[in-house]
Amino acid sequence: MLKFDIKLKAEDLYRFYMYYMFTSLRGLLAPLLGVALLAYVLFSGKFTEGSSGIFYGIVAALMIVYSPIVLWFRARRLVSGENELAGTMHFCFTDEEGVHVKIDGIDFDTVLTWGDVYKAVMTKHNLLIFSGLRTAYIFPRDQITEEQLDEICRILRAHCLDFRLHLKGR
Repeated sequence: MLKFDIKLKAEDLYRFYMYYMFTSLRGLLAPLLGVALLAYVLFSGKFTEGSSGIFYGIVAALMIVYSPIVLWFRARRLVSGENELAGTMHFCFTDEEGVHVKIDGIDFDTVLTWGDVYKAVMTKHNLLIFSGLRTAYIFPRDQITEEQLDEICRILRAHCLDFRLHLKGR
């Protein structure tokens, strides 16, 4: 049994959002189209044609920067105030049942069983344990020790199918 607490910061949630955005086709589509439109405007001579070139340039810039800015403000809002992610999360990993999760300040007490783990991904800053396609428990690596991280990876390998685990170097 492994127990520890996590207090999410806006940066942690933002990194999750950016990971999700840049690893899904839907998330990549707007920035890629924005870059393509910007390249078209710059290299086709449209930018020198006046208002239409400026309009397309502004649209392209918005397609590139809009999502990251919106995601940053959403992350800040969710980890502050009365929101469910503002409280301290208590995790208990067990070999038998799965991951017990409790959140301070709200009535949230659940168990993520090993069969319900969609995938687990290790990034530079977070360990993400997905319970669905778009939902994940975020474990910032700066809030857990290397020993705890090794133990979590051991437990995940023991209970989850290999193709669901993307644990670089663990």
